[in-house]
Amino acid sequence: MNIYEFRAWSEKSQVGICILQDGKFLLANPQFQRTTGYTEEELMDRERLALIVQNDRPLAGGAGLGAEISEPLEYRIIDKAGRVKWLRESLAPIEFEGMPVVLAYFLDVTEYRRAEQASKQSSEKLGRLLDATSEALALTLEMRDPYTAAHQRRVTKLACAIGKELCLPETQIETIRLAGLLHDVGKIHIPAEILSKPERLSENELSIMRSHPRVGYNILKRIDYPSPVAQAVLQHHERLDGSGYPFGLSSERILLEAKVLAVADVVEAMASHRPYRPALGIERGLEEISGRSGVAYDASAVNACVSLFDGSRFQFEQERSLTQQSSS
Repeated sequence: MNIYEFRAWSEKSQVGICILQDGKFLLANPQFQRTTGYTEEELMDRERLALIVQNDRPLAGGAGLGAEISEPLEYRIIDKAGRVKWLRESLAPIEFEGMPVVLAYFLDVTEYRRAEQASKQSSEKLGRLLDATSEALALTLEMRDPYTAAHQRRVTKLACAIGKELCLPETQIETIRLAGLLHDVGKIHIPAEILSKPERLSENELSIMRSHPRVGYNILKRIDYPSPVAQAVLQHHERLDGSGYPFGLSSERILLEAKVLAVADVVEAMASHRPYRPALGIERGLEEISGRSGVAYDASAVNACVSLFDGSRFQFEQERSLTQQSSS
């Protein structure tokens, strides 16, 4: 390639194109001049690194620049007007008028980066909003029934520990955390005399109690969670063999998050005091899930749960209420 070929080829390109020699600008097409604000004469013999924000210079490469076709690099430059811009650069070795040089292509990706940052900030804001909404719902339930709220938090901690033991992705563990925190939120609609009844429930009362997954789902489905939180709440009393409620779903139709919650829910419930009976203890809870592992409860979740307790890597702690936490 010679200077005339470079001019004819690069003049009307919408991509910034330069020729670099020993890390300095030799030629620059009009698009690159518009991007940087510098004329070709001003760029001539200027160090490429001199345009780049100092902290980003390690990203732009050093010795051996252009020895082979590079993967695209992204870094910030400061243009002639002092504005910071993001460039995406690709480099390739060529021969120019008999000399080894580097051909560089530049795309201005500033607007893309800004949109990406705005999207990230929006996602973080949404996450904080969803957390606040979830905590408000949990607090509402606690003000009505402190026992259920404490149960929800203890189940959440165990369920998340099981999820980590299973090496589930963070997105699934976050779904488990939110669903655990709210899995009994449907009990807001259960009459207080049923929730706190000191004797076994009648068939009619049991039917009312078993409505709480549906009620919880109907509350949560209006919240725009980025994962199936409401669905996990709906399914947390389903069992692999179809013996659960509210739909009698079988294994393949139950979310893994709901299967994990089911195991944690049973262990915590049996280990804790109930209005109609004293606490049965952790061992009874582990016996229950182990005895029905692969039948009613997911075997991998059961094994993970048992392993956590057998290895003394998990224990229930005395919970303070949300109202106590917010006042301390």
